[in-house]
Amino acid sequence: MKQAMKAIIAAEAAKRPFAEPTDIVKLIYQSVFGNAHMINDEKVAFGRLKKEAETLAPRDDICHCESLGASVRINLSADGKVLSDGPLRLLARLFCLSAKRFPSGYESADEDKQQEFLDALDIAAGMASEGTLPFSAGEFSDYISKYREMGFPAVSHSDRYREAYR
Repeated sequence: MKQAMKAIIAAEAAKRPFAEPTDIVKLIYQSVFGNAHMINDEKVAFGRLKKEAETLAPRDDICHCESLGASVRINLSADGKVLSDGPLRLLARLFCLSAKRFPSGYESADEDKQQEFLDALDIAAGMASEGTLPFSAGEFSDYISKYREMGFPAVSHSDRYREAYR
């Protein structure tokens, strides 16, 4: 698990050098807990996906699907096009079906999943200390201290990340 998670985090840092601590935590959260913390209603999921897709421009520098280990991240704007309604409806369905495979977040996860998440955060902290992430170990440590106090909730991408990679 350690090497696989390290590879996932390293790939994210290489592809997205403007990532901040919250963006790496979001990646880890999605890898361990999937998308179950989001929506399990297909119509609502489609509405959110459609709304997001409408804000995007076609991109050639990313692919539609990125492995996160036990789950995947789907980019709505990739390979030179933004997904249309048909694929978005299918994605909403898959989104809801896959949500059933994962705990809805840290608090509802069993001890093994919680430990997997904490171990992945430790891996990221080590990578920040090694200088392989686009922020310092101190920045990551400060973020994790506050994040821990909040109870390890699902997080959103940073503004910087959204601006750079939308």
